[in-house]
Amino acid sequence: RDRGRRAVAAAVAYLDKLADEDIVADTYIRENVRRLQRTVFEAENPVPRNSARYQLGWDDEATFGDLWDEYEELSQVPEVWKFKLDPKKVGTNERWYAPDVDDTAWDDIRIKEFWEAQGYDYDGVAWYRVRLQVPESAAGRRGAADELAAIWVDGSKAGETTGNPHVMWDKRFPIEITDWVRPGQDHQLAVRVVDTVGAGGLWKSIKLVSPRGK
Repeated sequence: RDRGRRAVAAAVAYLDKLADEDIVADTYIRENVRRLQRTVFEAENPVPRNSARYQLGWDDEATFGDLWDEYEELSQVPEVWKFKLDPKKVGTNERWYAPDVDDTAWDDIRIKEFWEAQGYDYDGVAWYRVRLQVPESAAGRRGAADELAAIWVDGSKAGETTGNPHVMWDKRFPIEITDWVRPGQDHQLAVRVVDTVGAGGLWKSIKLVSPRGK
């Protein structure tokens, strides 16, 4: 570990030197080595090798940084959700999105991470559920799912991603939930995620945001 720490520090210094001398230096390699340095060699608890943290654009600044001139975050969305695999694709027909579904036996899982990094070696459909308190002036929610997702609020479908899943897997997408929520109340949020290849899950943050001044 000490040798690795020294090696990656030397690599970062070398790539920084290249970037200072050459404006077309390979920033992709540099950012990945920096991420390796932060997540593996500088972290108190090193992350798994298959963690979403290694993906470019994983961090909140890359995902949401351009929003904050016009939007403000209303409240923190929980990072630990209830989770259940749906290999037979029965969840929609059985209304796993309904607010009265008993999910106490579902597993706990963290968003901002691939489900593979949390012990689920699986491609297919899976469901996430969480209780979310919505404060005043809630106007939208933004997130990223690998590859496609559909969202329900208190059993009502609020929206879903569209397009090519192999293009959408790392894109931020907005879901307007104003019509389904009431300020100051708790609401049941359910997300159905479809992953057909590679890593899957709600692997970036989810933000509850509102336009500034509204």
